Amino acid sequence: MPIIVALRRNIKESKATKGGAAKAVGGIRTLVERLEDGAKWVKERRAKVAFSPADRSEVDQWQGRVKIGETPVGKYAAVLQKAREKRRALIEKAREGKGEYVEE
Repeated sequence: MPIIVALRRNIKESKATKGGAAKAVGGIRTLVERLEDGAKWVKERRAKVAFSPADRSEVDQWQGRVKIGETPVGKYAAVLQKAREKRRALIEKAREGKGEYVEE
């Protein structure tokens, strides 16, 4: 996939070793891994079907049966969303002064 190639190139060219930039590179590296897992998952599922990609009605039915939450990328997105919600709740507690401190 072209996006994976571009992301890998950016990771390789990145000189980030500390701080927020290194954290961002780590996040991109994880995203690349999940995209590769997703591509492998789709390839495995496609190998099990008996119709061609030209048969749009069958393709649409197949896509309709796939649940986003069951895909590697969907699972990764759910984990990110939970982490984001947890962080948001922590910030809200700190804002309200409920004894929570947020470190950046």
